[in-house]
Amino acid sequence: MAVPSIPSRLSSYKNLDMKKILTSLSLKFLPFGLLLLAACEKDMTSADFNPSRQFMPGDINVVAGETQAALSWSASLFAQNTTTYAVEVGTDSSFAGTPLASFTTTLPNIVVTDSILDVKTPYFARVKANSVGSTNESKWVYSSRFQITGEQIFFPVQDNDLTDATVLLKWRPTAGLTKIILTPATGTAKEVLLTAADVTAAEKLVTGLAQLTNYTARIYRNNLQKGEIKFTTKEKSIYAKILKPGDDIIAAVDAAANGDIIGLQPGTYDIKSVTTGEYANLRILQKTITIQSTSNKPTDTKVNFREITLAGTGA
Repeated sequence: MAVPSIPSRLSSYKNLDMKKILTSLSLKFLPFGLLLLAACEKDMTSADFNPSRQFMPGDINVVAGETQAALSWSASLFAQNTTTYAVEVGTDSSFAGTPLASFTTTLPNIVVTDSILDVKTPYFARVKANSVGSTNESKWVYSSRFQITGEQIFFPVQDNDLTDATVLLKWRPTAGLTKIILTPATGTAKEVLLTAADVTAAEKLVTGLAQLTNYTARIYRNNLQKGEIKFTTKEKSIYAKILKPGDDIIAAVDAAANGDIIGLQPGTYDIKSVTTGEYANLRILQKTITIQSTSNKPTDTKVNFREITLAGTGA
C-alpha cells in the first residue's frame, strides 16, 4: 500500500475552513483563560488584607502581685503618635454586660490596683486600638485569667495567742486600719472595729469565739483588704476564768469556787487595792485556787504582789 508523501498530506488540508479551526481552538482554551482571569481578580481583592486586623495590639501580658496587676501589650503594627488603646477589665471572659472598669491610654501598658480589683477574684482584660483617621478601630485582644493575692500584714497566730474563745491578732504596723472581720467555717461573720489604740499597738484581742472552730480573719483599711490569716480555736478551756493585764486578780480570787483554775494571759499583773491603788494582800479563804499562765511560759507572765494570805480550813 502506498503512503502519501508529506506534500500530498499537507495539500489535503488546503480545503479545510481555517475560520472553523481557529474557532474550535478558541473554545477549547476559553475556560482556562477565564480561570486565570478570575484567579488574578480574586488575588487583587484578597480578604486577607484587613487594615483593622493589622492595627490590632499584640498579646496581653499580665504580671499580678499583692496589690496590683500590670497589663502590657505590643503596640499595634501601624500605630501612630495619636494611637490610643481602650482597655476593659471584667470578671466574665466573654465580657457580657458592663465591664468592671474601662480605661483609655496612649501607652501599650496600664496598672490596675486593689482600689478596683478584689483580692483573690479571677479577672480578665481585653485591649483594642481605637480608630485613627481613616483607619477603623481594631479587633479586641483578650488576656488569660489573672488575680491579685492581696497584701499580708498579719503575723502568724501562735499557740499562746489562742484559747477556746479568744484570739490575739497581731500585724505589721500600718496606718489607717479600720476593722477586722472574722468568718467561721459555718455561721455568721463577726466584725470588730479597731480603735486608734489598737492600730498603734498593732494587735487586737478578739473575744466571744466558739471553741474548736476554724476562722478566717481579714483586716481592712475601710473596704481595702490588707491581710488575711486562718486559725482554729482550742478546746474549751480548763480555766474557770482568764484574766488579761489590768484585770482585778483580787476580785477574781474572791469570786472563784474551790478547785477553780484562773488563767493569766501574758503580761504583767499588779495585785493592788482598787480603792487605794496600793499593793494589797491576796486573801484565799477556805478554798484551793490555782493561778497559772495560759502560755505556760514563765518568762512572759509576771505577778507583782505584797503577800498571799491563806485563811481557814482547806485554803
